Amino acid sequence: MRKIEKIEGLVIRQAKKISLLPAFNNIVSESRNFDVQNIDTTTQEVDKSSLGTAVYSNLVFEEGNYDDLDGNTINYASGGLIFNSAVFIVNVQKNIVKTQVLDRAGTVKEHITQGDYSVSCNCELTGEDGQRPDDLLREIRRILEVPQALTVTSVYLQLFGIEQIVIESSDVAQRKGSRNIIDFNFTASSDIPLEIELLNNL
Repeated sequence: MRKIEKIEGLVIRQAKKISLLPAFNNIVSESRNFDVQNIDTTTQEVDKSSLGTAVYSNLVFEEGNYDDLDGNTINYASGGLIFNSAVFIVNVQKNIVKTQVLDRAGTVKEHITQGDYSVSCNCELTGEDGQRPDDLLREIRRILEVPQALTVTSVYLQLFGIEQIVIESSDVAQRKGSRNIIDFNFTASSDIPLEIELLNNL
């Protein structure tokens, strides 16, 4: 392959877009689409729980898979892992390039772009018949071990355009006096799939 030391100009011909993801990643799921424009989340329910009660804030980890470093396909969240009691805090900081100027108060903001959304979520796992929800805990473990962005569905997160997140930290805690209730809390960053153009003439 000829090495190009310097490119003065570049003409792109027959370019196609490819997803910029690590080779072992293989997202196969898509976020479900709630009609958020027509849902008043303060008064209108978005789903029904297994007990028939109204759900106003939900979270679904969508089904997906990936190939691990040994070439094995790992599946997770089969059919979607659903939480019908999720409480969110969404925070965002902008990326700002600041330059100090002599004899001028403050700084000059040269470049301002939107940063990632930071999402904090509190969920609750409830086992049936007073038993610990071991199957849900195993599924949570699979979710936490996924080395890629997770596709999620949530009426609240869709208001911010968030459909994929990367979990950065989490805790799974027993609740004192309640054998069948487990608290699942995590913090995550929003993610947008990045595409690059693959050039056929280089």
